[in-house]
Amino acid sequence: MRCEEIKRKTNGFVREENERMRMEMGKKQRENEIFK
Repeated sequence: MRCEEIKRKTNGFVREENERMRMEMGKKQRENEIFK
């Protein structure tokens, strides 16, 4: 595999992880607002 392909795959993976983290943070914030 070429470096560019690896980079592209890694970037896509990182982006997915970031989206997942953002979703988790959003869920936690909503839960916190409910508990207030």
